[in-house]
Amino acid sequence: MISIWKLLLLVLVIGGVFAAVAIYKRSQKKAEVDLRPRQPPPKVSGIETIPCRVCGTYVPAHGATKCGRADCPA
Repeated sequence: MISIWKLLLLVLVIGGVFAAVAIYKRSQKKAEVDLRPRQPPPKVSGIETIPCRVCGTYVPAHGATKCGRADCPA
């Protein structure tokens, strides 16, 4: 005859197996994320730009060179 203690032990064993599988999957997922090559953060230059008075293209506010157009103001 099956006793209440045997049923309780069976439930605990099954719960332990499910918990172990969940912990294993979580650790594998974390290891997979850690193995990806890290990309450097994008560099933000912080250069101030202004729109060109002729064509509207944004150019650096300081140190802009001529673009080659005859009517280029830079």
